[in-house]
Amino acid sequence: MEDIDFNNNRMTLKVTKCKAKKKESKGRTRIIPISNQFTRYLRNYATTKNPDDYLGILSTPATNIAIKKACRLSGIADYQNFSAHSIRKTLETWLMALGVDGLRLTAHIGHDIRTAAQHYVSPDIFSFDEKKKMRLVIGDLYER
Repeated sequence: MEDIDFNNNRMTLKVTKCKAKKKESKGRTRIIPISNQFTRYLRNYATTKNPDDYLGILSTPATNIAIKKACRLSGIADYQNFSAHSIRKTLETWLMALGVDGLRLTAHIGHDIRTAAQHYVSPDIFSFDEKKKMRLVIGDLYER
């Protein structure tokens, strides 16, 4: 809980999958911006927790199982196609479509701009109405 900065809407991840650079013993910590809406949710959740408690975030395999189960239970026919990676990929594409600087975004997510352009993003394919829906889903995160 101590890694959440409620005032600045961000979380600090001390354990990352980033490789350590030369002459470093471990990867750098990551500061992850979060939306005002998610900050409010976490603040409400935190009122029932001890400051030393962990959030209880699922591992990637457990998250994928939970996503597939939730999609199946909600009646999505192709629920097997949903995963944490596909959600991450969608968020990256949506943020670029909403005008977030591609270089900063790809560096933050861990891609280089070429990899992102080849395999992940195609931000110019969305209509104005689709972009309005994106803003509703991700809150104010694209403004950061």
